[in-house]
Amino acid sequence: MAKRGKTNKGHQPHDEFVKFSLSDKSIATDLIKQFLPEKLVQNLDFSSLELDTSTYVTPELKTYFSDLVWLCRYKSNIIQIAFLIEHKSSPVKYPHLQLLRYMLEIWEVNQRNKKPFLPIIPIILYHGKEEWDVRPMSEYFNGIDADLVQYLPQFNYELVNIGQYSEDDILEFEVGLLKNVLLALRFYRDLEYLRNKFGAFFIHIEGFESSPQLLNFVRTLFVYLLKTSEFSDEEINEMFNQIPSPINEMTMSSYDVVIEKGIERGIERGIETGIEKEKIEVIKNARLEGATIEFIAKIVNLPISRVRQILDELGLD
Repeated sequence: MAKRGKTNKGHQPHDEFVKFSLSDKSIATDLIKQFLPEKLVQNLDFSSLELDTSTYVTPELKTYFSDLVWLCRYKSNIIQIAFLIEHKSSPVKYPHLQLLRYMLEIWEVNQRNKKPFLPIIPIILYHGKEEWDVRPMSEYFNGIDADLVQYLPQFNYELVNIGQYSEDDILEFEVGLLKNVLLALRFYRDLEYLRNKFGAFFIHIEGFESSPQLLNFVRTLFVYLLKTSEFSDEEINEMFNQIPSPINEMTMSSYDVVIEKGIERGIERGIETGIEKEKIEVIKNARLEGATIEFIAKIVNLPISRVRQILDELGLD
């Protein structure tokens, strides 16, 4: 019997799905509110939250994680909130070393561009099976006292260990689409859960028919779940029946399109739309201010041809 999913093992479906999801301002906001300390959250101005279109992961760090960075006002300052998507299925033994390299890269970029240094809050998203022990960097060193600790770099990071949350835990979170994202990342390996509770991934998605952004999220979520698992056509049909109406009709109608055009292209299109939607506003405003296409392409990190296409669609070329 034919099987669907896992068409390209070299692809990074988890990385791409998380990037797509967290490029949505509402989902990023919910994650920050849910997992950052309350004292920090109370002083963040979420209306100022803006996607940083740069990536600061160097080639040396690509084996550890990829990133998605948001800028936000904290009291009178602007800070960077970096979502770091952990690639490994087991905990990194010395995460501070990778994080320090990462933060230094950001600050060096700021220095080269003559921009002010911004505080960085690193948030690591981890969904491996093994427990991750969060400990201070000073514990990497044996037998040192306070007089020596003062010479060590001291900084914290936030860990979102998705594997430690049960289905009930996630459903009790007071968040919107983040529930769907966390459920997908928590149970994508659990084939029994997928078979029996496939409809749970599509709860609380009201009004998707009138929202292209939400419709794109539903499709990308659906493709991600198929891409990371392997089921027969009969099993997939049974799973379809668990999806609430009218989402059921939409996913069923798009299923053949996904298979025909390839699962990779389906999720890539969703990610492209999710990330570029934040860049389009930058492109529009920059062009209205008289910026050249070449300059705009540089600041949004897109090919000149793509910027031309967007400007043409906006009637600003």
